[in-house]
Amino acid sequence: YGGLQTGSDGQVYGVTPAGGPGGGGVVFRLHSTSRLQDWKNQYLGDPEALDDGDPDKDGLTNLEEYAFGRLPTRPDNDRPVIFAAIHETGGIGMTLEFPRILTRSDINIHIDASTSPLGPWTEISSSLLGSPFQGEATAQSVNTQGEVETIRIIDQLLITQTDKRFLRIRITR
Repeated sequence: YGGLQTGSDGQVYGVTPAGGPGGGGVVFRLHSTSRLQDWKNQYLGDPEALDDGDPDKDGLTNLEEYAFGRLPTRPDNDRPVIFAAIHETGGIGMTLEFPRILTRSDINIHIDASTSPLGPWTEISSSLLGSPFQGEATAQSVNTQGEVETIRIIDQLLITQTDKRFLRIRITR
């Protein structure tokens, strides 16, 4: 009868007109988990496992394993691929390819570039909560099989325009 209400803690609460130990009703709280928490529970047995944990010690964090559709308990030998490719203008630039799970709309994927592995890093492309990639780098979908899409990010800075160039993938939520 009272309907549902959102509490100050952000949880949804309601009441029933009957039930409970004395039969006078029950106050209840709805608890929902995110897709990431469901994935962590399924593969790690803990919905609150650390995003930056790496139980299989393969160098990919739980959040990266989730983003790329990998198993967090089995080491992966294949990684996102960085390679040099010829741009349409005829110059050579760096290109990054990686899998993206289309149903993972609860994470952000950022592509950063730097002249040093220590930074500073500058974001050149990003996909926020499953949206298309946007930024100065060119993003292409080169293959889709089921819910896995292969993304190609093409850095617009040519190799001849810089002494060093590093690209990285950063996953956030």
